[in-house]
Amino acid sequence: MRSVNKITVEILEKYPFSVSLVVFLLVFYPVQSVLGLQNNLEFGLDAFLRGEIWRMFTHPFIHGSISHVLFNSFIILVLGPKIEYRLGTSNIAVMLPITSIVIAVTLVMLSLKEFFGASAFAYFLFGLVVSRNPKSILSFPNSDIAQKVGGDLSNWFYPFYSFFEKDPQNQNIFRTIFDPRSYLFWAIWTLIIGWLTAPFSAKALGHTVGFIIGVLIQILISLKTVREKFLFG
Repeated sequence: MRSVNKITVEILEKYPFSVSLVVFLLVFYPVQSVLGLQNNLEFGLDAFLRGEIWRMFTHPFIHGSISHVLFNSFIILVLGPKIEYRLGTSNIAVMLPITSIVIAVTLVMLSLKEFFGASAFAYFLFGLVVSRNPKSILSFPNSDIAQKVGGDLSNWFYPFYSFFEKDPQNQNIFRTIFDPRSYLFWAIWTLIIGWLTAPFSAKALGHTVGFIIGVLIQILISLKTVREKFLFG
C-alpha cells in the first residue's frame, strides 16, 4: 500500500496537468450526462453563427459515450506525461485552450455543424510525440515510475522482435509504422480507421486536424527562437 501511495504521489507531482485533466474528464462525463449539458457546450457552425464563441473552450470536455471518454482519457494519460515532462506543466496547460480554439475555427471553416470531445487534443499530443521522434516507443518519460509499474511497455511486444528490430531506433520508418511498440503505429492506424469508418466526419477531421497541429507546433518548438520567446521555464 505504501508503494502504491508513493507512486500516486510521484505521478501527481510530476504530471499534475495530465492527471488532473484525465480525472476531470472522467468525473465530468456522468455530470454532463445527468444534466444534459452536451447541447449547451459542444461547438460547431450553428453555435458559431449564433455567436456562442465561448463554446470554443468547452467542446473538448463533452463526450458522447463512456467509451469515448475512456479512449481519450487513456491517450492523454499515456501521452500527456511525456509532453509535460519535456515541455513543463505550464506549457502543456496553455496548449489545451490554444489548440481548442484552432481546432474549433478549422472545423467551423470545414462547415461541421457540431463537434465535441478531447480527441483532437489527444491527437495533438500524438503529433507532438511522433514528429519529434517517429521511432519513439511506448514508455513513460525518464522516471522511476517506469520500473515501478512494470518497466518498458515495449517488452509486451517481444514476439514481434522476429520481424522488427529489437532496437526500434535502428529500423526504417516503414517498419515503425507497422510496429505496435511505437506511438507512430497507434497514431497512423487509428487515424486511418477513423477515416475508413466515418469519412469526413467530425471524428475523422478532428483527429486529423489535431494531429497536424501537433506536428506543426513541434516544428515551431524545435526552433530556438520560438522556445526562448514563447515557452515558459
